[in-house]
Amino acid sequence: MNGSVFVLIQPDKLRKLLIIIFGVVFIVFCLAVRFNAVLVTFGDDAATLVVQNMLPHSLQALLAIGHLFAHYWLVLPFIALMAGVLYLAQYKIAMWWFIISQIMGMLVCLIVAIVVGISWDSGLQLRDMMPNLLLVWWLQVLFLVVALILPRLLKSRRLQIIMSTLIGVFWLFMMISLMQANNMLLSSGIGALLFGYFWWQLSAQIYRKRARQWQHVLKIDGRV
Repeated sequence: MNGSVFVLIQPDKLRKLLIIIFGVVFIVFCLAVRFNAVLVTFGDDAATLVVQNMLPHSLQALLAIGHLFAHYWLVLPFIALMAGVLYLAQYKIAMWWFIISQIMGMLVCLIVAIVVGISWDSGLQLRDMMPNLLLVWWLQVLFLVVALILPRLLKSRRLQIIMSTLIGVFWLFMMISLMQANNMLLSSGIGALLFGYFWWQLSAQIYRKRARQWQHVLKIDGRV
């Protein structure tokens, strides 16, 4: 069997370029949100109107599934579950990498949310978190599912793409359900998508570069 099957994060020649592109786009988007760019404000208002009043009833059942999962008390156990799966699969270094990357991602999200959302116009105010931390965390969990579980369950590349697409649609329904039930702004969801993908690629690049070094220094056996 090909040894690459056991590599958690596969090599990707485009990863460094994607990190730069999504990092720059996210920063530009943050500036647009911070200074209330017309397109961002219009997009938030239009998306809120559509989601709150114009969605077909046929989508409500699917949105209900998205809403069922769109809670911190569910995503945190899923993060713990994925950490447990990594440990049981002998990816012990990856387990700690995943846990630490989620903690660091949370801290970065909080800092960005404060910088982007704080205002003093009529006393201290803070707008909705942008990027939305819940959606960022779910993205990290789902990206790990795509990277770790799907290639081992499905040998067909076509089936992997189909399942990855369905996972992406599931995340989209969570985002829309938060806009509908929690009045989350579209910009918070877009920010979560941009930052979530950037953070996954950045953490994956760091893992690819440093995992064996960490394993040697910490003297932890297992796969990388």
